[in-house]
Amino acid sequence: MAAKTAAGLVKHVKQCLEDEWGYVYGALGQTCTESLLDQCARMYPANNLAGGPMREAGEKWLGRKVADCSGMIKAYLMSDYTGGPIKYSAEIDSSVHYNKAKEKGPISTMPDIPGIIVYMPGHVGVYIGNGEVIESAGTLYGVKKSTVKKSYVSGPWTHWYKCPGIEYSGEIEQPDEGGKPDTEEKPVAPAGIKVGSTVKIEAGAVYTNGVKVPDSVIGKAYTVQKINGSKVLLKEIVSWVETKYLTEASGGTNISEEKPVSTKVDVEYRVRAGGVWYPAVKNLEDYAGKIGVAITDVAIKMSQGKVKYRVHILGGEWLPYVTGYNISDTKNGYAGTGKPIDAIEVYYYTPDGMTVKKAKYRVSPIKGNYWPWQYDNEKDDSQDGYAGSFGQQIDRFQIVIE
Repeated sequence: MAAKTAAGLVKHVKQCLEDEWGYVYGALGQTCTESLLDQCARMYPANNLAGGPMREAGEKWLGRKVADCSGMIKAYLMSDYTGGPIKYSAEIDSSVHYNKAKEKGPISTMPDIPGIIVYMPGHVGVYIGNGEVIESAGTLYGVKKSTVKKSYVSGPWTHWYKCPGIEYSGEIEQPDEGGKPDTEEKPVAPAGIKVGSTVKIEAGAVYTNGVKVPDSVIGKAYTVQKINGSKVLLKEIVSWVETKYLTEASGGTNISEEKPVSTKVDVEYRVRAGGVWYPAVKNLEDYAGKIGVAITDVAIKMSQGKVKYRVHILGGEWLPYVTGYNISDTKNGYAGTGKPIDAIEVYYYTPDGMTVKKAKYRVSPIKGNYWPWQYDNEKDDSQDGYAGSFGQQIDRFQIVIE
């Protein structure tokens, strides 16, 4: 199978849009049939987009290629050509998710690289350039075009990432200009800026996709890799920027020469169980709690960034979020009311300028083995949006930021 590239992914999703692919939760680019709809409904009985009241809606896609939001990306990685036979790979199936990506960040820091994945909890799309996104939007809509600022149906994108298995290195083609004729005269770059020039990005700059260039990129020196009219591709950040935001560098610090900055985030946490607050734990040095004693309250704090968290009362409901860390503050210092809990939800807010991080946490049922790790409040095939299981008391809690 040929190497999978960012340019290839963009070409693939554009073809999916042109061919009017439909949406079925759990599909990976197969032709929609009654048996496929039944299969997806059996595999994902709790997901209303594959079964239940939406089953009839899914029949509108009979005879067409179908995929859910991540399935459209997996179809590219698992086939030789768009619409071709799918060669299923469990490794690929589990690798395209946000929490598997090594390069990622808040949407406000997104580089202008067609083929980047845009993300919000529970949904993804593919950035194709010029501020546009193609996504498999839902059973009622199929594959649609939206923008980098807002999904077709689900609100604003929150993060971006480079999809594992996709090559983003090498030359990135500048997206077209919305169908303008080739004969139209294009502005050219200033005489002092040419391929190989070293330039700096000025404060207030935006990428050609309309996203503000983050402060961490401003003022450093970059190499011009390609010029297209008044736009240049900067090699080190693989992004297109208009020349009006650039100045020739004279002795600037190149990003490749910059020393890495420590972004380690420590988390301190403790729990109350059996009426006793147990000592605080740092990261995964130990666990908070006592085997066999039901946890009733939780307190969490971060060395950097902010956190919100809440707990679910056994046989009851979710309590309001809290953000503090003070066992003497019953309103916002910890989550809990002294009653046994069965689930915990944690969400970490990454500070500006830092690569996005998440709360990774888990709990164990009384005298049982730990349940799988949960990342923030994400929901997918292996995550419920919280750690725990309604109806089962818990006795151990662990959390780390990564």
